[in-house]
Amino acid sequence: MRDGAAHPEAAAARVGEAPPDLANWMLDALSGMDTHASIFLDEFQALRNEAILRFFRFLLSRLPAHAHVFIGSRSLPEIGLATLLVNRMATVLRADDLRFTPGEVTQFFAESKDLRVSAEEVGAIYRRTEGWPAGLQLFRLGLGSPEVRTSLVDPEDHGPRELAEYLTDNVVTLQSPRIQEFLFKTSLLRRLSAPLCAAVTGFGDAQDILEQLERSGLFVRALDSDNRWFKYHGLFSSFLADSLHRSSELEVVSVHERAARWYLAQHLPEEAIYHALSCRNFSLAAAILSEWSSRLISNAELITLERWYDRLPFDHVANRPVLAIKAAYSLMFLRRRAKLRPLVDLMDQHAGCGDILQTTSPTCAGPWRACCSRTTSMRRSPSSTAPRCCSRRSAASRPSSSALRATC
Repeated sequence: MRDGAAHPEAAAARVGEAPPDLANWMLDALSGMDTHASIFLDEFQALRNEAILRFFRFLLSRLPAHAHVFIGSRSLPEIGLATLLVNRMATVLRADDLRFTPGEVTQFFAESKDLRVSAEEVGAIYRRTEGWPAGLQLFRLGLGSPEVRTSLVDPEDHGPRELAEYLTDNVVTLQSPRIQEFLFKTSLLRRLSAPLCAAVTGFGDAQDILEQLERSGLFVRALDSDNRWFKYHGLFSSFLADSLHRSSELEVVSVHERAARWYLAQHLPEEAIYHALSCRNFSLAAAILSEWSSRLISNAELITLERWYDRLPFDHVANRPVLAIKAAYSLMFLRRRAKLRPLVDLMDQHAGCGDILQTTSPTCAGPWRACCSRTTSMRRSPSSTAPRCCSRRSAASRPSSSALRATC
């Protein structure tokens, strides 16, 4: 083994002593070649010594036209890249540029003659990996295992265990403890912004961290040109989130709770209710949906209301009569008879539902009363079975639950 290879720090010191001399010697050698020359340098992010980086800056700024240097790095190297790009002496290929298209993924697996992979399996792998080359290779290596094939139909399973090992060894452990903490906590967020990340982590420099992660190609991509919103690669965020769940469920609950309240303060109820449900804070989720439901009904987004209603335990809806009424209204118009019956039974029992209806929006109350009038002939006799909660109004004007029951 040569001395420079055995003692890299000593070699770095020599490089630092006279970088132009050593670089000029290499440049003379390259210029003297009568054919194209290519130099490949991988894992370049491991170089931190300023003397070595200065050597490369000098070398790359003076390369002859027939010489090319290919650098593989997990972060943008400090080699005067901006100047090289302005002078058209460099090209940068980021993770998005290397991502496989769906057609390329199909071809990639078709070239494995010893594997039979269906179109559905290829599609599932593409959605999981988002075309990430290393992820595709790990799936191809693992498809001989029945467990890996089974995982493709399980949305909770994120693929071969080698994926977790790869991400641990090659990505996470290379970061500082502070960045690791940031990654694990923010992995529970479906999209990232500096104020949101600051709310869940307490890090005041969240914007700087996000931009550094994006520049480093660390499975983060910007969603807009202003660098306001970012998103993790799906496999990466799933791996980080799984790790956080294993290490601290309390931290998981805390992150979701903070995210829910941040989104609620920003008047973004759908994201707020998602995080409230994720930490099983059903009271908060029901409160959000109760307030949001009027807007959903006004915008005719009844299916959205139904979708979030379905995720709430019924007792949390029962404790909020206004929400129960709005949910029943939506389910009635969507003709969800089976789902509507428990709400109709609830209104038969709940005191004051007639008064509550007066507090709902006209958008909700008007059509509901119209429906009631259409089903008058199907009502029970008001003298014997009128709902107790509506005793202060005439049977002809109040929206009795028996009218809803007729739709069931």
